[in-house]
Amino acid sequence: MTTVSEVLSENRGVAPREAFISRGISSYAIGRSRHSGEISRVRRAWYADPHADPELVRAVRVGGSLSCVSALRTTGVWLAPVLTTHVSVPKNASRLRSAASVRVSLIEERADVTLHWRAQTGGSLLSIDSIAASLAHMSTCQPPEMTLVALDSALNLRLVTDAQLTDAFESFPDRSRKLLSMTDPGSQSGLETLARHRLRRWGIHLRTQVVIEGIGRVDMVIGERLVLELDGFGFHAHEAAFEVDRHRDLALYERGYLVMRLSYHQVMTEWADAERVIRAMVRRGDHLWPRHRDLNRFSG
Repeated sequence: MTTVSEVLSENRGVAPREAFISRGISSYAIGRSRHSGEISRVRRAWYADPHADPELVRAVRVGGSLSCVSALRTTGVWLAPVLTTHVSVPKNASRLRSAASVRVSLIEERADVTLHWRAQTGGSLLSIDSIAASLAHMSTCQPPEMTLVALDSALNLRLVTDAQLTDAFESFPDRSRKLLSMTDPGSQSGLETLARHRLRRWGIHLRTQVVIEGIGRVDMVIGERLVLELDGFGFHAHEAAFEVDRHRDLALYERGYLVMRLSYHQVMTEWADAERVIRAMVRRGDHLWPRHRDLNRFSG
């Protein structure tokens, strides 16, 4: 016979009354589990075990499902820090509560909650939105380029498919759906997505994850020979890795390539400086092999 703890385990520690009843667990058994402290009541007809993810509990207490960046934070998808609890609720939702207490209206205490309104009416039986739905909601509250980063990351990790994204974004604005045409599942990091997106806005031709014979794979090649490598936090935690990259750079220079390495901070907070240098190199034709420079007509 299915137990209360098994149902909770199948639902990430937070489940509605219907989930128990459908598995043959009576209201009496649910009440007995509450009395023993095995589970607690989050809000009407919703229960959680003591070890449930606090963010899931907060979302259900509000009256919806954990969504957007809050739902994506434990998936491995590349994200900026999450500062508030993002909750999706049906468009006809009413009597929403504070994330901290069902005794307090959300109207009275909402500072740490971001609401997302679902097109559908009626409550969800899930405590957390799907990855595709969370990405769709993300497109309405986060900067477009950060949503593109998350989309690339989710596709690269094979957490979601193009078809699932198309379905999830169907009812969202055109500006949200436009992002789907800009994704690159081959992107290996958020830094790569940001650099690609920002440079292409200037009409700069580039290729990502390029394999160079005798060298291996590089993050990006601008034009014909300007190699851009993007190093995230902790990328060179070991001296050996640092040395390998320097040997690679030397081999690239030997073959006539130019190499630019950018750190996490240079992409995230100092991008204007990096972009200025790259655009100047492109204007001079440094990104082309010498025999092609006179043919360069880029004016970005």
